[in-house]
Amino acid sequence: MADGADEGVSIVIPTMNSQSYISIIADYYEGLGLNPYWFVDQKSADRTFDVLAARSQRVVAMHNDTAIIEAMVEKMSRAAPTDWVLRIDDDELPTAQLFAFARAVMQDGRFDALGFVRHQCGVTADGSLMAHSGHDPNVHRQYRLYRKDRVAYRSDVHTPGFHFDGLSVAHVGAEHCLIHLDWAIRSYAERKRKVMNYNQARENAGDAWKAYYLPEDDAAAPNAFVPLEKPEFAPVAQALARLFPDNTIEGQARQSEAFKRIA
Repeated sequence: MADGADEGVSIVIPTMNSQSYISIIADYYEGLGLNPYWFVDQKSADRTFDVLAARSQRVVAMHNDTAIIEAMVEKMSRAAPTDWVLRIDDDELPTAQLFAFARAVMQDGRFDALGFVRHQCGVTADGSLMAHSGHDPNVHRQYRLYRKDRVAYRSDVHTPGFHFDGLSVAHVGAEHCLIHLDWAIRSYAERKRKVMNYNQARENAGDAWKAYYLPEDDAAAPNAFVPLEKPEFAPVAQALARLFPDNTIEGQARQSEAFKRIA
């Protein structure tokens, strides 16, 4: 398996209470020949650490006394052995093409950080990946590839974990994107708890993005699921549909009259 450090970038993935699905995410990276560093929040109440440790030597238990990932960004980055860090959440996946593009940018040397568009996705009962076009992927651009010694870190919720001041930043095109699988992995109740955690971290931080995390509660949400043609994600979408049938688009609609409006 390829060594992330040998490629000049360390892929770091924070995770917590992901025992049920983290093997599906890990399989994706393994299929691409990539070997991420996994940072397991010590507040995890399940066997996330053990599941990952059984398949990788790059698993670290990390203390985080908050309910937000941004508080872990600096610690994860400092622990990485390379100058460049690619931070991906455990409910996100990057396209296969993103890595080759990232290597080219790193070799170019002109930029300190890159921002990628992110599609908000669901999966159907038959395992098809669908993007919700009511959420503009450019609005949800994520700045996840950066030079760890060039950035000034911050721990504010809904930030990349660093400031942009003085950085040379590139905005990457749509073909090199991320997908967000929150709706496919988490139930309505779990997503609602996430919003509450964000509100506790900062006043209104969850409610400000409520339509994004809880589309069922957004009366203006359009019926806008469209196929996302990214073949590399097909095994992940199919596995999630089998594992979480109630969290598929059809499953959520069965449970929620409100979700039917967007399904």
